[in-house]
Amino acid sequence: MSSLMIDTGPLVALTDWSDPYHRDCGEALAGIADPLGTVWPVLTAAMYLLRLRTSAARAVGHAKSNHKTLVQVGTLGGNTACLL
Repeated sequence: MSSLMIDTGPLVALTDWSDPYHRDCGEALAGIADPLGTVWPVLTAAMYLLRLRTSAARAVGHAKSNHKTLVQVGTLGGNTACLL
């Protein structure tokens, strides 16, 4: 299955409920059937930006408790390295 590559900005907005673009990104994502995919540099940048946002920590914790995959993280060569 193909995946839609997501960059840092939308990943931060989707993860942080208090982000001003959270609703817009969520609405855009609702119309997309493919799973989200990204690479380690994007995930690293997003986690750095989210490190002090408590709403983001709650969102990730909620997804983990419901066993949801938020995004597939792959290597630049295309093999999946982990699921977040």
